[in-house]
Amino acid sequence: MLFCRDQGLVWIDECSALAGINIEETFTAMVEHIHDTQMHLVRAGKVTLKQLKLREIDTSQDYEHRCCY
Repeated sequence: MLFCRDQGLVWIDECSALAGINIEETFTAMVEHIHDTQMHLVRAGKVTLKQLKLREIDTSQDYEHRCCY
């Protein structure tokens, strides 16, 4: 845990989808960290909110080699 803190990483305790342990907590922690990082970049002027906006249409079907169907 100290290594994660010192390196600016997110510490996630044990989780298991099979056993249903900490799945929601893990997802929430990751989403919050991604959001915080994005907002930090916006405040620092490195990106704009418009650059972070999700595409309004699904472009994944345009890719020739998709991983998921």
